Amino acid sequence: MRVGNGTIAPGRGSSGFTSGFTLTELLVTFSAGLLLLILLVQQFQQARRATRINPLQCQENLRLIGFALSEFSMDHADRYPWEVAANEGGSKDQVGSGQAAPHFRALTRHIRNTRVLRCPLDPYRMREMSMDAIQDTGISYFINISAAPANRSAVLLGDRTVSTSPDLTTGELEVKSSSKLQWVKLSSEAPGHMKASAPESAGNVYLGSASMIETSTLQLRHLLRPIGSGAHLWLLP
Repeated sequence: MRVGNGTIAPGRGSSGFTSGFTLTELLVTFSAGLLLLILLVQQFQQARRATRINPLQCQENLRLIGFALSEFSMDHADRYPWEVAANEGGSKDQVGSGQAAPHFRALTRHIRNTRVLRCPLDPYRMREMSMDAIQDTGISYFINISAAPANRSAVLLGDRTVSTSPDLTTGELEVKSSSKLQWVKLSSEAPGHMKASAPESAGNVYLGSASMIETSTLQLRHLLRPIGSGAHLWLLP
């Protein structure tokens, strides 16, 4: 607006409105920013869940346990824990117990974190606080106590979701070259939380040659051929 001397009055433009954001514009901007923040938080939480339930972590755990067994054997004259007496740091005196935990406890010097013994995809195994106190209920992997470091073709470790019958899902499993092993699904109702009547498509095994392999049931049976006419004893936790 012009005044008598031809100048424009301060504080207003020719339109008559003050400059800056209106309340509506501020609310819209704030709402958009809040929505973006919520989306970012959701994506972050999804990424964290994906990390915790990463199927590849189960395979990595097998590798770490395999490395620990290798280190143990190098410290004990090329012998695994089940070949070494308790007074030498092994678990030979527990071979007849039918439990896998004593043989994993012998690896306390080589495995510091009990998380390594539990697969994130196994909801029926709970993480223990320390390796010294580990029980079968905190372990997601079977162990072959017939294996020896010199037998590089032997299956040394693997996912515990393996069986030969609906009645055998925990404890000792005698495995022969002709055994009809199969990968099975986890189940909250079945003994050992595994349902042998519901086959799984694949599982993981770790060989004495330090090879980690994801196998089908048929491929798993092929890995038993080197057993020959004998038998191996697998412990299913």
